[in-house]
Amino acid sequence: MAISVSPYSNTLRRLIKHAGDTFREVAEETKIPERTLYDWAAGNHVISRQDRIVLARVLGCTVQELAPWEEMQGWEQQAAIAVNEQVGAFVRAGYEQGSARLTREQGGRLVSALWNVEVYRNYPE
Repeated sequence: MAISVSPYSNTLRRLIKHAGDTFREVAEETKIPERTLYDWAAGNHVISRQDRIVLARVLGCTVQELAPWEEMQGWEQQAAIAVNEQVGAFVRAGYEQGSARLTREQGGRLVSALWNVEVYRNYPE
């Protein structure tokens, strides 16, 4: 029996935990049945674009964070790869120089700034 892994299986669970919420709290706030949230987190069903918008607003994340890789536009995939490589290089340089780790807020700001640069590369106006 083949096991199918959904792009949502770890992402949704991680985002709910990061937001400091429970599945029940997210269900109450979004009016999405708790069972549906668990099904999405298990990778049993695809989250519709409209539901991703609602979840992103409640969880304080972007719609793209809830979108499967295959649905991202080519430039978004390239931007995500570039940001990942830049963050990796920054972290490696920090360890090599023995510098202190970033706080969660500092790391978030770094990723946000790098993502903005990638967006402006694709939308210069």
